[in-house]
Amino acid sequence: MTGLVRPPGMGVRPDRDALTAAIADWLTAEALIDLVRAFGGPLPSQGRLELDELRTWSAEHWDFRAQKERNLVDPETVTGELEARVIDAATELGLVELAKPCFDSYDHVLMLGGLVRACLWRPQFAAHLLATGTRAGQVTALSGFRALNQAELELLDVFDLEGAAEEHEVMAQALARHFGVTDLVDVLPLDERVEPNLRCRVATGHTTTGLAASLVVAPSRDAARRANTPDSYAYWAEHVAHITTEQRVLMVTSAIYVPFQHTDAIRTLAIPYGCVVDTVGIDMDYVDDRGEPQVFRGVNYLQELNSMIRSLYALEEALRQ
Repeated sequence: MTGLVRPPGMGVRPDRDALTAAIADWLTAEALIDLVRAFGGPLPSQGRLELDELRTWSAEHWDFRAQKERNLVDPETVTGELEARVIDAATELGLVELAKPCFDSYDHVLMLGGLVRACLWRPQFAAHLLATGTRAGQVTALSGFRALNQAELELLDVFDLEGAAEEHEVMAQALARHFGVTDLVDVLPLDERVEPNLRCRVATGHTTTGLAASLVVAPSRDAARRANTPDSYAYWAEHVAHITTEQRVLMVTSAIYVPFQHTDAIRTLAIPYGCVVDTVGIDMDYVDDRGEPQVFRGVNYLQELNSMIRSLYALEEALRQ
């Protein structure tokens, strides 16, 4: 390995020159270049992959979801020596190893939603961080309006969850379980008359230690699709948190998603609002690992490298404006 390649703008105020340089670090990283070559992808020019070409190629060759949820991707798609090369590259590119928070205190701790396990583990790990020295002004569980799939529904009994049919309902129970937030009150109730992709909900309460807590179910910015991560960031920042330049935001997600979710946060939070964004992956030593935790395989890492390439392209486009 030649050294860990960090996502752009980790824990620092947004600087356009530094962000441009960080994108170049990714496109010149030997780990990425060698991996793309191993899959017959585009070759670098003057030591650098061309981002637009890479994005088009990656979408064709490294996007295995085909509109499926991430946990339904066939893990045997990439195996053997090639899979080992993928995991080595993913490690060097920051999708495997955990990172500690850059600071002792944050204005906001933002726990990102996902599949059932993630909806429980990310709040639990955030609660662990706050119990072991990290300080926060407030905590937010950020979710979307998404029905649980069958594999997730089968986990509800395993995790002692009751009556959850939607992602945001699992996150509400996680807030209660790990932060003692039992007083959630809807500031903006979910309106089921609204088209599902455009539905939103904001509920507020308090943790057992008195911190302000929120559950935010963000709408999509495009009625034709479900809300994605940037949609959720933008809605939370503008309509709920009212982010300012002086603030620090800590994102809590899973290590495999740190690069692309952090890069999206730089584009949708740090650049427009001037805040500092830090992102950490959960440490499985501090969460309830019932329910046979997913073992990420080569295909999963390729999927999220594709996500990162797409996020880098969007960030580069934003920096040109």
